[in-house]
Amino acid sequence: MSEYPDEPRVYFGKAWLNRKNDYYLVRFDSKMQAGKIKCKPTFFIPARLIDRSDYRRTSREKLDEIAMATPAKPLYLFIFSELPPVKSNIGDYINFKLDDLTYLYYLPWGGK
Repeated sequence: MSEYPDEPRVYFGKAWLNRKNDYYLVRFDSKMQAGKIKCKPTFFIPARLIDRSDYRRTSREKLDEIAMATPAKPLYLFIFSELPPVKSNIGDYINFKLDDLTYLYYLPWGGK
């Protein structure tokens, strides 16, 4: 993988979905490294993508159901990223860029 650092990839793993005002934050459970930073990667699902979603799995109602669950329920989450994750300009974070909800897929953790 280090020979092709800029090639598109599918990243996946255990992750949690949290609602923040009108957008969502996804945080993976496992750490990864980008440059000198090693942390749990994140990405945002912006309101502009949610509001024009044609899929039930990425509708605001479904994402709220997952994000508001008590206790919190992890997901087995997949994100297709055209770019490698990058260090945030505002802190020591590693972020994926999500441009389209068709690049996002998830299942309940544990397959239930």
